[in-house]
Amino acid sequence: ILLSYQFGAYAGIYRTVILVPLLLIFAYSIRNINLLELGMRSGDFHEVRFKAFAMLKTAMAISFGFAAYSLVMAGPIVRGLFGLDSDLAIRFIRIGFAGILFMGFYITVTLILLGMGKNHACIMNGLITVFVYVILVFALATRTDMGIYSLIIGFLIYSALSAILSYFVLVKEMRNLPDVSKTFIVPFLSALAVGVVSLICNLIFGLFMPDILNAISVFIIFFISYYACLVKGGCFNAYEIENSKFGFILAPLGRILRIMH
Repeated sequence: ILLSYQFGAYAGIYRTVILVPLLLIFAYSIRNINLLELGMRSGDFHEVRFKAFAMLKTAMAISFGFAAYSLVMAGPIVRGLFGLDSDLAIRFIRIGFAGILFMGFYITVTLILLGMGKNHACIMNGLITVFVYVILVFALATRTDMGIYSLIIGFLIYSALSAILSYFVLVKEMRNLPDVSKTFIVPFLSALAVGVVSLICNLIFGLFMPDILNAISVFIIFFISYYACLVKGGCFNAYEIENSKFGFILAPLGRILRIMH
């Protein structure tokens, strides 16, 4: 299975699609590790908790957005960006879109724990999940007729288990829960609502646009609408936006949309 051409060509597209948001999340989170380390050394645990939960909130906003977009736009992405008319590659993305959510959460929490000096917990979680992943994929590939789908299902279970174990460690270390509404509920509802709008746009644009223009046009609509929903839903305030790395773009956009002042 691992050496087959279909896995290399089609599953490689899936890996590329999920890699984009995960790299964004990693790049954002890695910049804040030093702040966590400084907070731990100074004993300012309140600041550490605040920064860690802010990192997690941003990561989940990115994850939910890209997961919804990839689910809705799997067809135009594969045909327009990769030049393939492959139902298999499209199914890979649609089945495995949740991996973006789980891995985005796992990467962020792992970096938070590393910033807090909890290396042992990260290593233990990694060993457990990799062991389960290898056994699970081997069992699915040899004991079922799932074929290469076993790799996607195995990855989803691996990423979900990684996220769950990391969550328990984070709650234990923080002695508190993140703001569930701003971290999970608002991004989920925003992605759901904007995903429906994007699906309608995809159906309309697909009638007269090439796939690549369709994918780009819907992405622009999705990004602006999703950003507006997050801000209006209270996920991010004006101060957080203006002081973010992309505040020079997001803050003026928010004012143009009249969603922030």
